[in-house]
Amino acid sequence: MSVAYEGLNELITRQNLREEAGDVYFKRGLDYFKSGKVQKLHVNDGRIEGKVSGSRSYRCSIEPDEDGWFSGECSCPLGDDGEFCKHLVALGLAFIDGFETPQPASGKRGKFDLAAFLKARSKEELTALLAGAAKLHPDLLEFYRMSHLPDDPNSLRRELLQKIDRLLDLAEECSYVDCYGDEADEIDENFEQFRQELNQLTETMERLTPPLILELAEYAIKGALKRDSGDDECGLDELIGDMLPYYFDAVTKGAGKPLEIAENMIEWEAANPWGAFGEVGRYFMDAPQRIVNAWEKLAQRQWEEMPELPMGTRASNKRELIEKRLLQCAKLNCDNELELKILQKNQSSPEQVLELTKLLFRLDRYDEMLPLLQKAHDRFKGDHEILDALVNELIRCGRKEEALALAWKCFERYPDCKYGYEFLRSTARSCHKGKVYLAKALDFLRKRLTSRDQAICARTEMVNILLCEKDYPQALEVADGGLCAPQTLYRLAEALAKTRPDASARLIKRPLDQHLPQVGDRFYAESVRLLKLYREYLAAAGDGERFQSEILAIRQQYKQRRKFIAVLDHEGLK
Repeated sequence: MSVAYEGLNELITRQNLREEAGDVYFKRGLDYFKSGKVQKLHVNDGRIEGKVSGSRSYRCSIEPDEDGWFSGECSCPLGDDGEFCKHLVALGLAFIDGFETPQPASGKRGKFDLAAFLKARSKEELTALLAGAAKLHPDLLEFYRMSHLPDDPNSLRRELLQKIDRLLDLAEECSYVDCYGDEADEIDENFEQFRQELNQLTETMERLTPPLILELAEYAIKGALKRDSGDDECGLDELIGDMLPYYFDAVTKGAGKPLEIAENMIEWEAANPWGAFGEVGRYFMDAPQRIVNAWEKLAQRQWEEMPELPMGTRASNKRELIEKRLLQCAKLNCDNELELKILQKNQSSPEQVLELTKLLFRLDRYDEMLPLLQKAHDRFKGDHEILDALVNELIRCGRKEEALALAWKCFERYPDCKYGYEFLRSTARSCHKGKVYLAKALDFLRKRLTSRDQAICARTEMVNILLCEKDYPQALEVADGGLCAPQTLYRLAEALAKTRPDASARLIKRPLDQHLPQVGDRFYAESVRLLKLYREYLAAAGDGERFQSEILAIRQQYKQRRKFIAVLDHEGLK
């Protein structure tokens, strides 16, 4: 052994590698070393050189420096930045372990014949070769192990539980959270290895008895739950997704105790109803009756222990799922008493209150509806469905003035036609005061026309209301009075197209004049659309010549915009 080699032995130690790389990169390098990622290693003139596989193969080297320490170089992105990366740590650990790739003999050699080489080896040599290969490639060892599982049931069970523990470890490494670049590539590799080994497990489970399948699947699912990081892209969610079908298939074949299975179903679905556990609900629909009965019994007992939820509080996932299913069961069994108890106990959301209101109506318990809705309206301010239900109930009770006051207050807050006025209009018509409140709404908006900040919105909503009432002449009068939203002008122009095409053309001309000066494909496309409408309305008004003169003027004014002119040519606007 050379002096240089002995000097490296003293310098390259685990402690020194950790100090140089830091704890994070040292741990990752250690994992790489244990996984057999070091492909080649040579020591030349006191310099450790080798190749380490990551997302691809990287060239690495470590050598002493002038200060009595050492430095490393690696072709990975971190190595290019001067970091002592995990690949360098793995190379250093392989050197410490005594791994050095033999140098090829000099001179020409023929193609290596693997079959002949193996045939010429003794049993002891083959054993040593396989052991060495397994040490460098743990996945190969795992393949050997899963291909030769023991026949003894207890030994087989222990081996497969160990396999699941290994899969849980691998699954945790398959997370893209807080990773980038080379690390993302390595996670792709981890996922590939994880899926290969998961396939080894599932292929083995196909040959097992239902009780053992149930035990293994449950062990894997509960293990994944304990380690859950909340990352749906992590391998844990995939492991759960693969194990659930095996679990429920074993249940269907009679394995497991119904109460324990029901408890698992409740806990698992509540853990993450948006991830792999979302499938539990689908399995519930096909579950054997013994499981459904056990679930209903357990769920009702758990529900009875839950506290009342007043309005505005939040229900847990578990409670929401239990109550949802219990309500379904109650409706199927026509159990109005249970349905009422559940809805009275949980009034946390507007949806719950509305469901309770509908049930009270079906049960002819009208006197309870109005106080409930009034309380909900105070608690869930701004909820339109609660307001709508309250107003309808007030009208049903003959308290029309209160209903109109609430509808008017809503209009004042949301003076848009789509919700505020349509709600007011519906309420007023139910109270036989449609015309009164139409005039009141228009007068409210007319007062806003004097405000510079509110004028455009007020005029737009006045036109929308008049369009809703099909009072097109008055709508045109308001629109002609000043600025208005383009979409509203389009609607009014379309409504007047048959009776006043001249007015439609005038209305379209206003947004057209605003679009023409703008540059860009989006504005060109909108200008072309409006020009076609303008031409159509002028033709209907018998003034087609006017369009011809105006389009010529537009082409002349914007002749420098070659792309716009080309679009006009393509659309036949000449």
